[in-house]
Amino acid sequence: MVRALRPGEAPERVYVLGQSLAAGEWLAALQSLAQEHGDRELDLFVANPHTPDGAALAGFTASLAREYPRWRVRNLLYDRPRGVAQHLAAEPASANGSGR
Repeated sequence: MVRALRPGEAPERVYVLGQSLAAGEWLAALQSLAQEHGDRELDLFVANPHTPDGAALAGFTASLAREYPRWRVRNLLYDRPRGVAQHLAAEPASANGSGR
């Protein structure tokens, strides 16, 4: 699910369930985040299914930690979606975009 941000809104944390987005939508969402918030601190938490597509999105997301050093990126690959949101909320952000 993606919630649009209002102009000028500066979130501290962004949670993304990658399974709900096609790769093009994910890229567009990230470009928008980068354009508006690339120069500020941001916790980005991303959950993807443990599939080849999910792993590819997780790898791409991890590269954001290097491109945007003020962002703390956390990837989670999961086998079952039950409880993913609660698990993400409990995770500390990682400065290098590592997964779990």
